[in-house]
Amino acid sequence: MRRRIYCLVLLFVLLLGALAARLAVIQFLEGSKYRFLAESQSRAALSGISTRGTIYDRNNRPLTDVTESFFFLIEERKLDEDAENLLRMMEARFIGSDEKYRIYSIPVADREGFKKLCRDYGALAIKSRQRYSENQPAAHIIGYVNGADEPGVCGIEKDFDSVLSAGQRTITVKNDGQGYIIPGTGIRVEGAGREWGVLTTLDLDIQNMAEKALADRGQSGAVVIVHIPSGEILASASTPGYNPYRIDEYINGDGSELLNKATSCMYPPESLFQVVVAAAALENKVISTETSFACNGSLEMAGLRLKCPLGWHGEIQFCDAMAMPCHTVWALVFDKTGVRTILETAEVFGFAEEAVDLLSGQAKGNLPQPEEVLGAGIVSLSSGRGHISITPMQAARMTRIIASEGWDSPLSVIRGTLEGVKGAALLPKPQGRQVISGETARAIGKMMRKAAETTGDDSLAVAGIGSGKWFTGYVPADDPLYGITVLLEEASAGEKTAASLFYEMASNLYR
Repeated sequence: MRRRIYCLVLLFVLLLGALAARLAVIQFLEGSKYRFLAESQSRAALSGISTRGTIYDRNNRPLTDVTESFFFLIEERKLDEDAENLLRMMEARFIGSDEKYRIYSIPVADREGFKKLCRDYGALAIKSRQRYSENQPAAHIIGYVNGADEPGVCGIEKDFDSVLSAGQRTITVKNDGQGYIIPGTGIRVEGAGREWGVLTTLDLDIQNMAEKALADRGQSGAVVIVHIPSGEILASASTPGYNPYRIDEYINGDGSELLNKATSCMYPPESLFQVVVAAAALENKVISTETSFACNGSLEMAGLRLKCPLGWHGEIQFCDAMAMPCHTVWALVFDKTGVRTILETAEVFGFAEEAVDLLSGQAKGNLPQPEEVLGAGIVSLSSGRGHISITPMQAARMTRIIASEGWDSPLSVIRGTLEGVKGAALLPKPQGRQVISGETARAIGKMMRKAAETTGDDSLAVAGIGSGKWFTGYVPADDPLYGITVLLEEASAGEKTAASLFYEMASNLYR
């Protein structure tokens, strides 16, 4: 009996020792792990507050995440009609919700309103930055996300989603057993400590200037401004613009606000096509700049009578043809050069490919097949109409080819990325090539300079071409720095023409 009791006592001591040893291991060696597990089970991640990487302009100024805002988490069960009215008065914007909470963003500080939300409705306030501004610059280039925690839908947000979401942080709060936030336990931000983002070529000041000038015209259209030496896009504006927080409203309408008129919409190039016709004729030695043409007021071609807008010009040297609105001269040059040669030159100018490197959602333009250009089609195509259409960005690329003496490369809007501990990773420049001779490009540049002298401010040394809805050119004419392309869909006379907007941009950029 005594031996049995002794064995039981010994077994008890051994079990107690093992238990003590296990408790010691948990306390001193594995305590942090279990504390983390216990705490993580009592913490909940907040959705609806953006923590994506920032998109920057060329001077490292943020284009997104600029506007400070207050985010309020309010329990669904505490919301009543008075709370809804208060939120409406404070211009609160609904961000998102789950089964227990709603999140609102309030951009303007309202001390009394904030106090009432926190005191009467137990709201939790978080100060953070909105992903987008109400008047978001470069909205069509930046694009948007489905929601604060969702992937990008279009633009840079889509194309560089892996970079922008890599540094995404998680905002967590401590909750009770029912999933409600415990007041006074604080907010924790977890995730990447180093910055992730995208570096663009845009210049925020020039972008804002272009957007304001275009919006002041009250028309649908686009403005593209390119740095000629590098081919980098300094500004790309499109109207009508859109508010990234009202996407559903636009989708339920006709969706025109979401169209990027600079890159996604195509238009007949009209008089801008004279650049391609001139390049084809001069490059292939069909004519020279000294070749003379007779304008007798009208011309019979392909069974059609083509009339000169001014009635009669007489003899015109080709070097002056862009400065004179004479359809008959360009029809004669077109006929001499040939449809196939001109369409091949249009392809060389990028009229059948995307104009911008590393940007999705672009239209490639539309060029007819040579066999499609017959009869009246020859006359239409000679004036840049018919079965041909291009984007304003393609027109900007064409303009840079002339300003760069025949050198071409895709335009660029992305300089590089910020990738956490790696820091900035600048992208290589797009590959370029000589597409027309420097001699041909310089000759066309002189023709564009003469054309510009007849359309605008002669105190500005610019080279440009266009009429009505289109105008494209560069400044200064002798040592090009900025290329400017303007499209206005409903251009009219006076201050509403594309040319007037071009000269406004040119005078602001270079004097």
